[in-house]
Amino acid sequence: MQLSPSLRGGAAPHADHTTAEETPTVATTRFVPEIQGLRTIALLLVATFHIWIGRVSGGVDIFLLISAYLLTRSLTTQAERGKLTRPITFILKKFTRLLPAAVLTIALTLLAGFLILDSRFWNTMMAQGLAALTYTMNFWLQGAQVDYYAQSRSDASLFQHFWSLAIQGQVFLLWPVLHLLAEVASRITKIRVRWILMAGFSIAFLGSFLYALRLTDFNQPYAYFSTPARLWEFAAGSLLALIVPYLRIPRRVATVLIWLGIAGAVSCGFVLPVQSSFPGVATLWPIISAALVIAPADAPSRTAEDQPWLLGHPILQRIGGYTYALYLTHWPVLILHAALTGVDRPDALRGALLLVISAVAAIVITEVADKPVARLARLDRPALPAWLPQIGWRRTVALAACLALGFGAIGSSHNYYESFREGEFAAVANAPLYEMGPQAPDDALFEDPIPGRLIMSEQLFTGPSTLCPDPIQGFVPLGLCNTWGDTERPDREIYIIGNSHSVTYSSMFMEIAEQQPNWLVTTQAYPGCTFLEAGSGSACDDVFTGSAQYIEQTQPDLVVVLGSFSSEEGPDQLFTGSNPHLADWVRTVEDTTTSEVIVLRDVPRFDVNMFECASTYGYEAPECVKPTSVDQPELEEYVDEIEAAGGTWVDFNDVICRHDVCRPSNGGLVTYYDSNHLTVFSRDRSRSASPKRCATRFPGGREKRGLDSSQDAPRLSSVRHG
Repeated sequence: MQLSPSLRGGAAPHADHTTAEETPTVATTRFVPEIQGLRTIALLLVATFHIWIGRVSGGVDIFLLISAYLLTRSLTTQAERGKLTRPITFILKKFTRLLPAAVLTIALTLLAGFLILDSRFWNTMMAQGLAALTYTMNFWLQGAQVDYYAQSRSDASLFQHFWSLAIQGQVFLLWPVLHLLAEVASRITKIRVRWILMAGFSIAFLGSFLYALRLTDFNQPYAYFSTPARLWEFAAGSLLALIVPYLRIPRRVATVLIWLGIAGAVSCGFVLPVQSSFPGVATLWPIISAALVIAPADAPSRTAEDQPWLLGHPILQRIGGYTYALYLTHWPVLILHAALTGVDRPDALRGALLLVISAVAAIVITEVADKPVARLARLDRPALPAWLPQIGWRRTVALAACLALGFGAIGSSHNYYESFREGEFAAVANAPLYEMGPQAPDDALFEDPIPGRLIMSEQLFTGPSTLCPDPIQGFVPLGLCNTWGDTERPDREIYIIGNSHSVTYSSMFMEIAEQQPNWLVTTQAYPGCTFLEAGSGSACDDVFTGSAQYIEQTQPDLVVVLGSFSSEEGPDQLFTGSNPHLADWVRTVEDTTTSEVIVLRDVPRFDVNMFECASTYGYEAPECVKPTSVDQPELEEYVDEIEAAGGTWVDFNDVICRHDVCRPSNGGLVTYYDSNHLTVFSRDRSRSASPKRCATRFPGGREKRGLDSSQDAPRLSSVRHG
C-alpha cells in the first residue's frame, strides 16, 4: 500500500490547485458496492445477535463509522470544488431522508405496544417514543441507568435500539458545522481544507477515545450510550474519508484486506466480551475491520475491473436498500414477541420467523414511506435567495408531515393513556375500600384487584414529597428527608426513620395525620439502611446520627423505626446484641425525651416480583403464592425486650398475608408492587384492620412526663448505638 505522489510531496487536493497528475487523488462520491455490502452484513449481524445469541455484534459500530465516512467524503468533495457547506440545508435534507421510516416505525410500534404490552409499561413506552422521535433516546437510557445487556427481553424498551440513531442524529447536527468552520478557516489561512479537517478530527478522535476509556472503566452501561464517548468512532470514519483518496493499494493486497475486514466484522461479537468493554479499546476491532474493507474498496487504485465477489453480490446489494428500515423493525418485533410469549431467546425456527416478519415490515415501511419521499425530494429545484436553506417545497412538506405524524402519534397515545387511567381511578373511587383487603371475608370474590396495572405503575413510591426545609445535622445528602403537613408550628409530629420500607409505611401515618389539623409527618431514610448499621461509619450510620440529633432537639411526639429485616428464605434478622441493640435505643428515647416509639416488623420479602408474577400468570397462580416466613421462636423474646424498653411493637404480617400465605392481592387489593414493597392501598387497609396495633399513644403533649429538655439525663446522641 502506498501514498499518492501528491501526499508524499506535501500537497492535498484543492479546487484551485489540482494538477493533472493530482486529479485521480481528488475524492469522489461514486457508489461503492463494497460499502453497501458491508452495511448489509453489519445489519444481519445486529439482527442475528439480537434474536438468537443475545449479545452485541459490533455491527452498530460499523454503521457509525460508515455514516461519518460517507458524510465527510461528500462534504469534503464539495468543499474542494469550491462549495461551502450549508449546515441548515444539509440537516434539513438529511432528516427529511431519515424521518419518514423512523416516524412510521414509531407510530406503528406505539400502536402495537398498546395492543400487546401490559398497561403498566405504557407511560414509559410513550416517554421512550418521544425520546426516539427527538433523537434523545441515548440520554433517556442514561438517565434510566439501563444496562443494555442485563435486561430481560420482556422488560426491555421497544425503542431501545434508537440509541444509536440518536447519537447518529446528534452527529449529523454537529459534523456539518465542523466542516463549515474548517472550510472558512481554509479560506482565511489558505491552508488546504483537508489538512484542517484532518487536524480537527484527529483531536476529536483522541479526546473522545481517552474519555471513552475512562468512562468505560468507571461506568460501562452509562458509557455505552454516551455521545462524547462515541464521537471517536465517527471521527475515525471522517479521518478515513480524508485519507483514502491518497491511497495506492495493489489489487492482491486490497483483496486480502477486504477479506480480513469481513472476517473481523463477523467474528467481533463471538470473540470480544462486548458486554463489559464497549465503547472502550475493544471497539477498535469493528472499527478497524470496517476500515480494512472501505479503504481498499474506495481507494483511487480500485478500478472497474476489480469486481467485488461477496460484498458486491446482488442479494447483499438488494438487501442493502432495506437495512435502515430492517434495523428499525427487528428490535420491536423481538421485544413484542417476548412480551407475548415470555420467550427471551427464540429457537432457530421461531427466530427465523421473527426475522421474516421484521423484513416484511421493513419492506413495507421502505416502499410506503422512505422511497416515495426520496422520489419527491429529487424533484425539488429550490429557487430561494442564497441566504436561505436550499430545500424545495416538497422536502418542506415531507418534513412537516413527518413531524406532524410523529408528534400526533405521541399526543394520541397520551390521550388514550389518560382516558384509560381515568377509568382505573374511577374503579378505585367506586370500590368499597373499607370492605376490602384484610377486612374482606375469606370467601369474597373479586373480578379484578385494584388498583389497575396502569395506576400501579405510578404508585411505586408514596410518602411525604416535600424536602425538609432545613437539613438535619449529620444527615447524608444521598438520603431521603421529606415532610408532609404543617412544618411551621405543628401540634403533633410523627418522625419515621430507616429505609424505603419505613418510607412506604409513611402513607399509613399520613392518613392518620390527615384527620387532624396542623400535624406533621417527617421521614428520614437511606436506601437499604437498617439499625444494624448504626455505628458502622457508613452512610446509614449518618442517618441514625442525624435522627438522634433531631429527636433530641425537636422531640417529635411519635418516632417510628423498623425493628427487623426480613429475608427471602430465612427468618427475620433481629436487631439484638450488645452493639447495637434496638431495645437500648428505644429505652434511651423513652427515658430522655418526650417522644413515644413504635417499632414496626419488616414486611415479608420474596425472590420474585409479586406484581409482575401476577401480571404474567394471574393473581391466584401457584407461582405467585408464598409462605409468610419460617418459625422464629426468638421473636417473642425480642418483642418483650422492645416493649419492656417502652416501645410498642406493631406486626401487620398476619393481615397482609392472611393464614400465613402471601399473595399478590389480598381481599381485592393489590398487595405488593415488587418483591418487598407494599402498595399504598395494602398498607392503609392493613392499618384499618388493626387499629390497636397502630395506637399512637399520644398523651398530652411534649410535657407528658414532666421531663424538661434541659434535665440532667443521658443524651440520646451519646448512646444512639445501644
